[in-house]
Amino acid sequence: MVLRVVLRGSAITTFPSQNNAERYAESLGVARDPELAEGLRKRAKPNYSFNMFESFFVPKLEFVGVDLSDRSVKMARVNTRGKETQLFGLFEAEIPLGMLVEGRVKNRDALVGYIQEAFRQPEAKALLAPYVVVTLPEEQCFIRVLQLPVMPGKEMEQAVLYELEGLVPLEVKDARVDWRVIGRQPQAKKETPHADVLVAATPHDVIYEYTDLFSRLGFIVAGLEPESVALTRAILKEDLSYPPLLAVDLGGVRTGIIIASGTTLRTTASIAISARAFTERISRELKISFREAEARKREFGILPTKEGQQNLEAVIPLLADFSEQLKAYLEFYRTHAFHEHELYTLTVRSGASPGTFDFRPVSQSEVTVGRTSGGKANITKVVLTGGGAMLKGFAEYLSNSLSLPIEIGDSYVNITKVPDALRESAEGIRFSAAIGLALHHLMTSLKIV
Repeated sequence: MVLRVVLRGSAITTFPSQNNAERYAESLGVARDPELAEGLRKRAKPNYSFNMFESFFVPKLEFVGVDLSDRSVKMARVNTRGKETQLFGLFEAEIPLGMLVEGRVKNRDALVGYIQEAFRQPEAKALLAPYVVVTLPEEQCFIRVLQLPVMPGKEMEQAVLYELEGLVPLEVKDARVDWRVIGRQPQAKKETPHADVLVAATPHDVIYEYTDLFSRLGFIVAGLEPESVALTRAILKEDLSYPPLLAVDLGGVRTGIIIASGTTLRTTASIAISARAFTERISRELKISFREAEARKREFGILPTKEGQQNLEAVIPLLADFSEQLKAYLEFYRTHAFHEHELYTLTVRSGASPGTFDFRPVSQSEVTVGRTSGGKANITKVVLTGGGAMLKGFAEYLSNSLSLPIEIGDSYVNITKVPDALRESAEGIRFSAAIGLALHHLMTSLKIV
């Protein structure tokens, strides 16, 4: 087992009511790990001081965000005090190949045992809480933007289910579906008002696999979210509107593609090329071991040095393919010109002192950044996330190939206090999805459960 401990800490979990504490204690009966379950039980202390509305309708449960993938399990925890958010800690353990394949649990008992072993580590125990919010695998999630007439919520829900038929490769009756209105047509228009609705669907079987897995580990699943939703929450500043951008999450087994605009994501996709594929290519072309190739990739990247140039020559077919696939998504967005009716911007408040802003809606005609003269939408930049984002020379290569500015995403943009050691390191970008999950109850989101 390979462990990466980024930050240690300590925590006490509280519950908003005695009933929640009792429900949690009862749930431990299904746990396969008595030691882990007992440790969480002891830390579950009821808290009787609460604001009625916040605790009754939106309980302030303490939880940890868990990003589970085919190759690793990552945890992030954020503590809050008033309006201040503090990054409490990050933790990662690798998972052997074959236990999870394309996001589906293939060997449940072995996976439970492996995660139990990782979570017994003191550094992991310091982050644990009875509740978890977990990523749903992007390969098993289907996210679309639908345009529907403005209607009451119940009718909107029925319309979403009706329109979704045929748009996703599964029967809607076999899926859990959630939706959120992300934009409305301005009332000044004479045509029938309609709304943009962001919809996510995932098979019931996947929901069951993940809730069953974490129940057996002794946790209560407080939420499940598509990985792209969690990642977007981490790297986009809350309440700011963004010109169209392409987020590229270069992971260990695949690359996630997210197109975001305004205050939310617009569409998602996946590319089979991964950071691991680059290492395998270097290993094969230079006839060295995988471990040596990984070390060489990390040290020299694809920079114009002797070793870096050799790495570049080894992976150039993959890079070229990768770039061409990104160009296809850029063109897809440009030609489809999503209707983004309700955009927001920060504007200087009239007559106010410098640095004072209003957050106000603006019409589409006011927005020129990211649009051609014909009104079609253009991606304005690429934001890199994931472990592969820090490959030396990778951002420069993509910038030249795509003719776009490239940024490294900031996973801490919505956290007010981050330990200096983490702020100065590049670790955070690898934990974007886990950090987004840790902010689950603090920011608006599209929740599956």
